[in-house]
Amino acid sequence: MKPYVLALLVGLFPAVAVAQTNPAAQAARAWRQQHERAIVDITVYGPRAELHSGHYGNWARNPALMLAQLLTSMKDDNGRVLVDRFYDGIEPLGAAEKRAIADAPDIDAALMKELWLGSTENSPKRLIELIALPSLNIRGMASSRVGDQASNVIPASATATIDMRLVKGMDRRQTEARLLAHVRKQGFFVVDTEPAADVRMSHPKVAKVTVGESRQQPPTFPPTGSSSHET
Repeated sequence: MKPYVLALLVGLFPAVAVAQTNPAAQAARAWRQQHERAIVDITVYGPRAELHSGHYGNWARNPALMLAQLLTSMKDDNGRVLVDRFYDGIEPLGAAEKRAIADAPDIDAALMKELWLGSTENSPKRLIELIALPSLNIRGMASSRVGDQASNVIPASATATIDMRLVKGMDRRQTEARLLAHVRKQGFFVVDTEPAADVRMSHPKVAKVTVGESRQQPPTFPPTGSSSHET
């Protein structure tokens, strides 16, 4: 069994994990330390400064809405990534890996209860299957202010940070380039530095896209109780 599949089992099912001294478990832990993510920041722009929505609403573009529309274009309602060729080149799992996943206990219902989830993405596939696939995740979004600090404004900009979990066979730079192409496909003029006034006035939609350095991170597993994940 390849280390990254064993890592899934060790992380998700500690009750059935092999001993920590087992060489296979050590290989799994080594793979988890090499887990790679591509990190991308996207900022879209509206007016030069915040505008009063009572005066400029329905006229000045709202970057918060523009960003929301861009992000929703990246995945369908069931969670599949819509970026062109996002899944190309993935190294398929072998027979032993598929068998290990098929034989793993089904903990999804228990996890949903523990995490207060009313639904999941990519249903009816199980979590253990989906961790072996790449993902596109919105880490966070920011634009103007909310709650008690909110005011009647059209924001000047909106920013989101995206991480893409890569799997065997995927090239980080190629994956980043495919995401960049997707942003352009949605009608954005893309820059990698703060756009000047002439750039912003020359294009209906402008996005600054910056790519972080390759970040090696262990995958994050859900909390595991003492008995809820055992069969």
